[in-house]
Amino acid sequence: MNKADILAGLTENNLDDDNRIRLEDIIEIKASDFNLYKEAVWGNIKRTFPEGKLIIRKNYITREDGISAGSGLFQGFEGVDAESKEEVIEAIRTVIAQCQDDEDNEIIVHRMSDNLVMCGVCYTRDIYYGRPYYMVVYNYIEEMREVKGQPKSRTKWIANNVSREFLDDCFMSLIFAARDLEKAIDIQEFSIEFGIDTDNNIVVYQLKPMDRLVGSHILMTDREFADTKAFAKCNYLDTHHIMSHHAYWNPSKMIGSEPRPLDYSLFKGILTSGIWGETVEQLGYQNAEGSLMHRVGNKPYVSIDCLFNALIPAGMDRILRDKIFNYYEKSLTDNRRKHRKVDSAVVFGSYNFSTARRLRKLSHYGFSKEEIDSFGQSLLQLTENIINSYEELHDQDIEALTKLMITRRRVRELRPQEETNSMKLYSYVSELIEAMRTYCSPGYTRQERCEFIAKGFCNSLVKEKYLNRDDIDAFRMSLDTVSSCFKKDFEDYISGKLSWEEFDGKYGHLRISICDIRAHSYRKLYSNLETVRDYENSGSTRISKALDREIIAKALDDSELSVEPDKLINFINGASELADSYRFEYAKSIGLLLDIIARLGELIGIDKEDMSYLEIQDLDAYHSRDSYVMTIEARRNMYHAYSYLVLPDVIINVGDLDVIDIDEEIPDYLTNECVSGEVAYYDEGHDVDVAGKIVLLSKVTLAYDWIFTKDIKGIITKKDSKDSRIAKRCRELNIPAALGCGEKLFNAVLLMKSVELDCGKKIIREVR
Repeated sequence: MNKADILAGLTENNLDDDNRIRLEDIIEIKASDFNLYKEAVWGNIKRTFPEGKLIIRKNYITREDGISAGSGLFQGFEGVDAESKEEVIEAIRTVIAQCQDDEDNEIIVHRMSDNLVMCGVCYTRDIYYGRPYYMVVYNYIEEMREVKGQPKSRTKWIANNVSREFLDDCFMSLIFAARDLEKAIDIQEFSIEFGIDTDNNIVVYQLKPMDRLVGSHILMTDREFADTKAFAKCNYLDTHHIMSHHAYWNPSKMIGSEPRPLDYSLFKGILTSGIWGETVEQLGYQNAEGSLMHRVGNKPYVSIDCLFNALIPAGMDRILRDKIFNYYEKSLTDNRRKHRKVDSAVVFGSYNFSTARRLRKLSHYGFSKEEIDSFGQSLLQLTENIINSYEELHDQDIEALTKLMITRRRVRELRPQEETNSMKLYSYVSELIEAMRTYCSPGYTRQERCEFIAKGFCNSLVKEKYLNRDDIDAFRMSLDTVSSCFKKDFEDYISGKLSWEEFDGKYGHLRISICDIRAHSYRKLYSNLETVRDYENSGSTRISKALDREIIAKALDDSELSVEPDKLINFINGASELADSYRFEYAKSIGLLLDIIARLGELIGIDKEDMSYLEIQDLDAYHSRDSYVMTIEARRNMYHAYSYLVLPDVIINVGDLDVIDIDEEIPDYLTNECVSGEVAYYDEGHDVDVAGKIVLLSKVTLAYDWIFTKDIKGIITKKDSKDSRIAKRCRELNIPAALGCGEKLFNAVLLMKSVELDCGKKIIREVR
C-alpha cells in the first residue's frame, strides 16, 4: 500500500488523533535486481535515507514465512550506516547469501526505529480460514538479540470484538491501530508489519493485501461466529475452573485436540467421571467431587481445580489445605507453561527422594516451618501407606482386570460383528460399558496414580544423583510391558513364528486412535502379511537392568521414608507393569465396543463417520434411526461450527477464549535430505494411501511401525521429538522427518496439498 494513500485515509476519517501510528519509508529490493543494478539500488537508498542508521533484512511479510518462521524483523543487519556505501552493499549481499541465493527473495531496507520492544506481522483476519481474529506473529526484540539464528516466534489470536481488559497495553495499541487502518483503506483483509516502542507507539513498515488464505474461507458470518464463541464461553463458565488440555492424563494424547462426541463421551464416561475422584480418595487423598474432564467447544480439558483438590492428602488442616491450593493456583497462573507437567512441576502429590528439598522452597512463598513440616508429614504418611499396602491393591486390581477380560472374551465369542439382531448388540454395548466401569475404571485410576508415584521415585533417584538417566532407562527396558511384548510378537508374526489368529486374538481390536470408531484397527492394518513383509527389525539389543537394592536402601536411609527396599522396588515394578496392562486391556475393550457400535450402525444404515457424532449414552437403549439421524445432524453442525474456534491449551479465565497465545515450536529435522511430494494425513484412520507421500501424524502409537513398510517419502509429526521411537526408525531407514512441529506449523502443513521438506535447510514450504 502507498504511504501517502494510507496517511490520506487516516486524515479523511479523523483517525489516529493521538498520532500513535508512524509509517516508515521502506525500499524493497529483489535479489536479481541487486545483482544487475547495484549502483541504481545504492542511489535509491541514498536518496531515501540520506543519514542515520538502517536495518537491512529479508522480507518476512509473505504468508508462508509468517506461518513457519514468524516475523524476524531484525534477522538481518541492524545499525547499518546509511552514509557508507560499502557497509550498505555488503549488508545486502550478505542477506541475499543467507536466503540461499533465491533470486525471488526480497530484501527490505528501512530506518532503524528507536526504543522498539516488539516487532511482528499482524493479520487483520486469521490466515487459515479468514476467521474474525487479529492474528499477530511477533517476537520480543530483547529475545531476538539474545538468540542466535532464527528465534522462536509467538502467535497471538485476538478476537476482533475483544474486551480491552483482556489485553496488555502494547497489544491494545496495536489493535486500535489495526482498526484505524481498516477504516482508512478500502481493503478488508491485509497484513501489517509493525514494531511497538516503549511508549506503545505503533511503527508500520509494510501494509499489504492478503491475496489468499492458507485454507478455505470460513462458512459462517462474523455474527454466527461470535454466537458460536459465546456458546463455548458458556461451556467454560459452567465450571469456571482453570482448565488444561495436557495435564495429568493428557487428553490431547489420549483422544486428540478435537475428538468427536463418541470419542469424548467414552473417555469421560468410563475414566474421568465421579469414579476417578472416589478411587483417588481411597488411596488417601481428600475427597474431590465433580468430573475431572470437561469440554469447551470441541476441545477436551482437565479441570485443574479438581486435580489440585484431589491430590492433597486427606485429613489436613483446612487453612493449610486452602493455602496449598492457592499456592498451586498461583504457581500455574504465574507460569502457564507448567500446565503440561503440573503434577510434577507444581503439585506435591506424593513423597520421594526429592520432596524434602522441594518442600524447603515453600518458605519463599509464605509457608512457615510448621506448615511445611505438617504438609511433608502428610505426604510421607500417604506415600508409605500406598507402598506398604500395594501388594493387596495389586492383587485386587489383577482380579478386577481378569473379570474384565473374561467379560470381553465372552462377548467376543458371541461374534457380535456378525450379529443381525440390533437388540442383542445394544445389550452387548451395555454389558461392556458396565464391565469397564466396574472392573476397569477404579483399577485404571489407582494404578495410573501408583505408576506416577513410581516415576517420581525413579526421577528423584536421578535428581539426587543416586543413579543416572541411563540406569533408569535400562530399568524401564527390564519391565515386562505391553510395548515390549508387542515388538516381540510383531516380529514373530512377520517371521511366521506367531500365527495370524494368535496375533489377532491379542492385538486385533486395538486402534490407532483408541476411542475413534473411524480409526483402523490393528486387524485391518496387519491382516495381510504381504503388506508388512518389508518390516525391518532394527536389531538393537535391549539393555536392561533391575534397580540396585543397595542403592535403593541407601536412598531410603538418607530420607525419612519408613519403607523396606524390597517393598519399594516391588511397588515401582508392579505399578509400572500393571498400569501398562490396564491401558492395554482398556484399549482392547474399547476396540471391541467400537466394533459392536459400528456393526449396530451397519444394521440401522448409519456409517462410522456419522456414528462418531453420537455419544455413548445415546446407545444405552434403543432409539429409532430417525432420532439418531436428527441427533447426528445437530451434533455435526455444532461440531463443525466449534471447529473454527481457536482455543488455548490452558484456560485461566474467560478472556483466554478471546486472546489465545501459542508459542512456536521448532521441529527436530532428521537427515539432511530434501524431498517434495503430496501430503497424506494418516491419523484419521481412513483408507489413506501413504506410499510415495509425506505422511503427517498428530499422534503416534506402536501401530505406526506399519507406515515404514510403505515406501514413504518423509514424516511430519505434531508432538514427537528426536528421542522418540519414530525418530529412531527414521534414522535407521534414512527417512527425512520433521518431528515436533507444534500446533501452529502442523495445522498449516495440514492445509497444504504438497510440500517440500528440506531437512538440510530446516524448512517446510508449500509446493504449488
